[in-house]
Amino acid sequence: MEKYGLSLEQVAFYRNLYNKMRGNLDKLRQEFPSSPIEAFIVTGNSVFNLELLLERKGQLASLKPLKRGFFAYKKEVSVDGSQIHLSEIGFMDSPVGAIKIYEEPKEGYPYVANNDPAMGGEDYFATQVIDNTNKHQVAVYHKNKCDADDAAFQLYCLAW
Repeated sequence: MEKYGLSLEQVAFYRNLYNKMRGNLDKLRQEFPSSPIEAFIVTGNSVFNLELLLERKGQLASLKPLKRGFFAYKKEVSVDGSQIHLSEIGFMDSPVGAIKIYEEPKEGYPYVANNDPAMGGEDYFATQVIDNTNKHQVAVYHKNKCDADDAAFQLYCLAW
């Protein structure tokens, strides 16, 4: 109750739903999720341990990035439109920026970046950058309802 600021009435309501579902916690979380994360994780069948995923998600939510913001750049398009060149790339700090950097880049280190493009609706563009020497997540781009080209340019700048 204290952690999430719940009232006795809210706890009683959820407990009543739990009892109506005969203690089936997975079904309760699927039908009446207590958070968007819980709703996403428990929908359908999963090969992953959902309890561990929720626990790990909670641990990661408390991590604070070193920097948060977005990349500003100058874009030049060739006359025939076949090539785009970005220059004057700089990171702009912003408390609502879609890029979070958890570790400063190390020159000569191998990094891996993977992008999951948005498929419309409420889907997000998501990019993870991993230090390939220790498998730590060092940066992330996470943005909803944005231009696909801008998401690609942000990924380019992040890789740069």
